[in-house]
Amino acid sequence: MSIELLLEASAVSIFYDNQNRWLYLDWCGDLTLSSVQESCLQIASCFLSRNCTRILNDNTNVTSITPDVGSWLASEYLPHVQLAGVEYVAWVYSSGVEVQCCADIALFNVTSPVVAMFGDVASAYSWLSAVKFKSPVMMKPPVNLVYRNQQELKNHVASLSNVYLHQVSDMGRAMSSSVVSHSLLQMF
Repeated sequence: MSIELLLEASAVSIFYDNQNRWLYLDWCGDLTLSSVQESCLQIASCFLSRNCTRILNDNTNVTSITPDVGSWLASEYLPHVQLAGVEYVAWVYSSGVEVQCCADIALFNVTSPVVAMFGDVASAYSWLSAVKFKSPVMMKPPVNLVYRNQQELKNHVASLSNVYLHQVSDMGRAMSSSVVSHSLLQMF
């Protein structure tokens, strides 16, 4: 597996698998809503820049997670992943029961992209390499709908980044929101 490190953040390392043309997300540590939101913004920019249709989402190294993460992923993040063109996600469980429950909550009502759960990376890799079926929700939309969806996703990522920047500012961290917002918007 030939992988390229795209970005390393406190909660996740984002790699691009050149051979398989998918993202490999290696989550680690104690995840909070704010760390997951920040990481998901960075992941969204990688989806958009690499046009990946598959993700290997590895939670093996996650030690804990706050209860609000699962519902946020389900209501705010995962519905937008399909807009970025993602069709398949191989999700590797953490060994922690609390983290497994959070993943189950996040994925309970997801109809698209197709998500399969695994206990180890090797099984997830094998499935993601071979999967070919499509969810009925994933049938190709008209080109103008794809453009509208991508625009909607870019707008959503920009609004989330603004919310995140305000949260960071409120916590007393010194950041220039205009510089960061401008940088995030330039990625798209």
